[in-house]
Amino acid sequence: QLQQQGKIAPNTTLPQLYDVLERHEADMMRVFLDMKPADYGIHMPFTGLSDVPDDLQAIQTDLTTEFAKRQSTSYMPKPVAEAFLEMRQAYHRDHPARILCVESAYRSPAYQLVTLVYYLVNVHDYNLPATLTQVALPGYSWHCSADKTAVDIANIDGQPTDEAPQEFSQSLEYAWLCEHGNDFGFYETYARDNPTGIMWEPWHWQYLGRDADQTNL
Repeated sequence: QLQQQGKIAPNTTLPQLYDVLERHEADMMRVFLDMKPADYGIHMPFTGLSDVPDDLQAIQTDLTTEFAKRQSTSYMPKPVAEAFLEMRQAYHRDHPARILCVESAYRSPAYQLVTLVYYLVNVHDYNLPATLTQVALPGYSWHCSADKTAVDIANIDGQPTDEAPQEFSQSLEYAWLCEHGNDFGFYETYARDNPTGIMWEPWHWQYLGRDADQTNL
């Protein structure tokens, strides 16, 4: 509801979030910030609760096609945005009838927190361990990183869906990303059978730069 009402956006800070919540709601949100994912079988490095970067750029997805109608705005730090737009253009040259859509990119810790609660309530029926296999706690999500931002990529067919997200692995977009994504500095973060405890997320591509050392991924 906060997102639909325009009270929170990907660049909302934690103090701004608390200002639009009732006191008991803000107190509940603070409880999540103290949680450790390792207590739930998720092994992720702590990336910090960094300030919102001041170079965020809007990335538009505005589609009216026979496949889908999708209008959304996501945000990426400038270096990530430049690399993604270059990659999007390259994909479109190879597949003129299609486009790489962005479901989500940079999220402030506050926005990540709201995303986590949404999935906890609406997708995983208040099952926190199951939720954490899909949505990381603030401070542990690469979506919150200013220099290693994660981008959730979607396609004009509406994939991935919450009901069957891994079906994105069968898409034309995923096959292209596996072949060309690294050329633009984007790497699949949570591959099949990854050791973190996070589910396989074929749509989740993290910007590490073109000179990333793959042995350290």
